[in-house]
Amino acid sequence: MAESKSLRIAYGEALAELGAENDKIVVLDADLSNATMTNRFSAVYPDRFFDVGIAEGCAASMAAGMAKQGAVPVFAVYSTFLQRSYDMLLHDIAIDGLHVVLAVDRAGLVGDDGETHHGVFDVAYLNSVPGVTVYSPSNFTELDRMLEAAVCRC
Repeated sequence: MAESKSLRIAYGEALAELGAENDKIVVLDADLSNATMTNRFSAVYPDRFFDVGIAEGCAASMAAGMAKQGAVPVFAVYSTFLQRSYDMLLHDIAIDGLHVVLAVDRAGLVGDDGETHHGVFDVAYLNSVPGVTVYSPSNFTELDRMLEAAVCRC
């Protein structure tokens, strides 16, 4: 019987593959690398991985600084905790038109994670940030293509 794979695992694998193709990619995570699967990237590229702890706003600002220096930051974050970064998304990233990829996990109703982890406001507030494109893959092929498009700005 074949083992089933989740979109999270596919994301972690695809991110590590993109890291092999582009050494400008850096990954930021907010203390959830085992859940967001950025641990796959950090295992191969530890010098390009930054775990900021529970400091999502700081991660967004850090990603902006990295983008200004020519890196391509990918910030993996739970949907509900990205809300903490709204001001930084506007003032640190959007105003300067910086290339930062937000890899949002746990969007929508998330069952056992509880009501504090339901990410139901993403589309509403992210669509208010200038220059943001929201992708929502529904299968592995879309995930690979959308992640590559976001990282490469294709």
